[in-house]
Amino acid sequence: MESFDLIDFILPRIDQISPRNKIKDDLLSTYNNINIVKNRYRGIGRCTISEIIDPEDLEKVYHHYLVWYRPNPSNQSSPKATASSNNKFQFIEYVNEFLYDPTPLPSNDKVSQYIERLKNIGWDHPIEIIVAYDITQNIGLIVDGTTHALALDYLKQRDEERLRTLLQENDVVKLCMMKSTQCKNIFHHDFVNLISK
Repeated sequence: MESFDLIDFILPRIDQISPRNKIKDDLLSTYNNINIVKNRYRGIGRCTISEIIDPEDLEKVYHHYLVWYRPNPSNQSSPKATASSNNKFQFIEYVNEFLYDPTPLPSNDKVSQYIERLKNIGWDHPIEIIVAYDITQNIGLIVDGTTHALALDYLKQRDEERLRTLLQENDVVKLCMMKSTQCKNIFHHDFVNLISK
């Protein structure tokens, strides 16, 4: 298991982490001055990286939330339309619904494509599943690698031995857990609904 200062982990990945976040905003406001941003966020948290080597290791993400919103009754998935209530999926909730009726789920086509690709040809590059965990709220949010994680867990549910073989034969899958008292502020736009639950 590896461990890094949160800012040293997140800066090289800032472009791949899609949810809007305070660090990305601060980089823009300082004209990409990495030193200013590093100094501002140094010591606010840690990121530990562990490898997913068995299908059971995926269970470590089951109770974290996705950045995707549940469709509202009018079939829109706008966060503004339903911001008064928690409308995010826990990882395991999405997987359970996907197993039985994926049609209404956000990104269901993309998850289906990843399932087929991973099952049939595997992967030749490291996969990172990145979780932002706010330790004051005891809430985690998957901020990158969601589709890969969902596809891998679907394979676990349907054919665990096939997934076990894939994990042994393909490149590494990493679970990156960023823990801080500041995750709720860094990823404010996504944490606000979870905290008001």
